[in-house]
Formats: sequence, C-alpha cells, structure tokens
Amino acid sequence: MARASTEGSVSRTIRAACAVIQRDDGAILMVKRLHPPEAGLWSVPGGSRARESLRAAAAREAFRRRLYVNVGRRLWTAQLALDDDVVYELHDFAATAAGGAATRWRRCR
Repeated sequence: MARASTEGSVSRTIRAACAVIQRDDGAILMVKRLHPPEAGLWSVPGGSRARESLRAAAAREAFRRRLYVNVGRRLWTAQLALDDDVVYELHDFAATAAGGAATRWRRCR
C-alpha cells in the first residue's frame, strides 16, 4: 500500500499479521526477528505476502514454526513508524494450537 510522499511524510505502509499463540500453561510462542527494522528482537510470529489475507498470513507464519493453528479474533492493530518513510501496520490475532510441535515457547510474567 503506497502513499504519496512529501517531505516528512510516509511514502508506504507495510501490513503484516501476527499470531499470538498461548499454551494452557501460559507460555507464548516467540520468534527472534531476522530482518530489519527489528532484527534480533523477540516477537510473536508474523509477516505477510502480496494478496494474502491477514488471517491466512497469521496461520502461515505459525506453520513456518511447525505449528498448525486456528486463527481467532483480532486482538489489536498497531502502527509503528520505525523508518523515516515507512509505517508498519501490525494486526495481531489470537490463535490456538491445533497440532504440530513448535519449539520456542516462553513463559509470560
């Protein structure tokens, strides 16, 4: 999604969906970000591809971590302006595990 750019304004918005998956014991599936702008930081699985629905993106990102999920309700949407001309629009969805064996679970405190 591109926007007209003027000095000091956003030239594009990058949309992504995230899956917030919590086990019965309270642990949440976490991944270490590989790509800028937040490379090296921990997050819930997320991403997007062209012409992919947000719910499909959330399910695919969980599947990349060896976990099948049922994507539930949208928890929140946030916009982050981490670069000078880019806004990241993040749509976080609740999801429940339906199979598979993800490995990076972290306890919430």
